[in-house]
Amino acid sequence: MWLFAPKATGSVSGASIALQQRYEFAQFAAATGTGVSSTTHSVSLSWLASSSSGVAGYYVYRSTVSGSSYTRITSSALSALKYTDGSVTSGKTYFYVVTAVTFKWN
Repeated sequence: MWLFAPKATGSVSGASIALQQRYEFAQFAAATGTGVSSTTHSVSLSWLASSSSGVAGYYVYRSTVSGSSYTRITSSALSALKYTDGSVTSGKTYFYVVTAVTFKWN
């Protein structure tokens, strides 16, 4: 779980948790974020590449509750090691999880 509250410009770092799903396995990924000063609010996330082999990309999840109710906010696995969440509200606290995804073929 990774916490970021975009109330002002600045940086924070943390780590994600691993999730397992039926056809994919998500690995641990470290993450950092920066609050961006502008009229519209956004959170810029970046993370280190997973050292696991076969990583197909990364999913980003967000919640307003620590440790639960995460919703995937990326429609597909990202190949980049960064993502900007442009649908945040000033003064509200958000929690992020970034997972590395490898696809399993049966």
